[in-house]
Parts: sequence; C-alpha cells; structure tokens
Amino acid sequence: MTATSLPSSSLYTGLALFFLGALNLVLPSGYSVGASLLLLAGLYRLGSFSSLSARLSVQDIWLLAALFVFGLNGVFDALYHQASGSSFDKALRFICAIPVFFALRAYPPRLEWLWAGLIIGSLATACLASWQFWFLGWDRALGHTQAIQFGNLSMLTGFFCLAGLGWAAQKTRPTARRWWFVLLLLAAVLGVFSSLLSGSRGGWISVPFVVLILAKAYHSFFPWRLKIGILIGAVIAVTAVYHTPT
Repeated sequence: MTATSLPSSSLYTGLALFFLGALNLVLPSGYSVGASLLLLAGLYRLGSFSSLSARLSVQDIWLLAALFVFGLNGVFDALYHQASGSSFDKALRFICAIPVFFALRAYPPRLEWLWAGLIIGSLATACLASWQFWFLGWDRALGHTQAIQFGNLSMLTGFFCLAGLGWAAQKTRPTARRWWFVLLLLAAVLGVFSSLLSGSRGGWISVPFVVLILAKAYHSFFPWRLKIGILIGAVIAVTAVYHTPT
C-alpha cells in the first residue's frame, strides 16, 4: 500500500463505519450495508495477512481467537442439528468480523465518521419510531424488525453515543467540543426515547451497569455527587419504566 492510497482507503472504512451506524435500524437489513463494505475491505487486505499478523498484540490474538472459536462452534452446532441457513449466517458473522478487524487496522478511519453515523442513526431511528407509534398508530414501534430487538438496539446506539463523550471532551477546539458533546448527548436521549416507544423493557436492566461503567471511565470529568445522583436517578428511571404498562 502506498502512502497516497492510505487517505482514500481510510475514507472508505470511515464511510463504511458511518453507514453501519446511520442505516442500522432505519432500512430493512440496513446494518448489512456498512458491514458488507468493511468485509470487502477486510477480504482484500487479507492478501497481506503475514505483515498484519506480525503486528498483533496478545489482546488482539485472544480477541480474534474468541471470534473464530465462537463462530466455528456455531457452524458445527448448526450442522449437528441440521439447522436452517439462518443459523449458519449468524455463526459466520463472528468469523467475518476477523477480516473486518484487519481492515480497520490497516485503514484506520477518523473517529468522526463513527460518532457522526451513530448520531444520525439515533436521530433517524427516533423519527421512524415516532412515525410508527403516533402517525401510524402502532402499539409498539418496531422499525423493520421486531419490537424487542428494535428497542434494545436503539438503546445500545444511545449508550454508544455516551461512550463518545470522552472523545468529544478531548477536542482541542472549544466550538467543536461543545457541538460534539451536545449532539452525542442528544443522540443518547433519542436512543432511550426510541426504546420507550418500542415498549421493550428488558434492555433497561442494563442501565445501572452502564452508568457505573461510564462513571468509572469519566471519573475525572464529573464530581462524585453528580455521579451518585445520576446512578440513583438511573435506578429510579429503570424501575419506573419497567413497571409502566406497555
């Protein structure tokens, strides 16, 4: 790979990451667009596997081994039980994540693509959920999948945006830092909002644990009183939402 090819290749993986977050829940099989682009880049990059594998850390090797073993176990399980083709598809996704890892390692994208995709995806998902719930009169917003999956993935998208606050806080330009911070917070709220419209409750059990992890990660940004208050508020919110009739 030449020096001039790196920017365009990184732009490719950046756009793929953007589509992965932006189209995940708003189009039928929207998650496959970005994932397929990343897989193609990974398969192309496997031609120089020897040079890439030489730079792997111990943690990288454990991660790739776990993906391979888990996926292979799923394939053997599907063969043993003579399962349908969808069972093979689910198992092979873990193995397909391996070339995606090498694509992102070889062509590292700018993180702006990742966070922008998640922000756009959360906003678009909230619009879709609102349309289905209020304008179409559906009992539960479900996107192009089913309500539980839609609600949990919407909340997960919001949690990912909360994870981006630490990145936003490190931006050197005050204006950029402020805008990224506000947009990521808004996207996080919209992710929770979409989950509420789905009527799903199971994913809310994870909220206190996510708050604890974020409090640990952002301990230098916020005082302890605020972190304890947020945790108590999260527990109260989860309890109230969980007991709200669907």
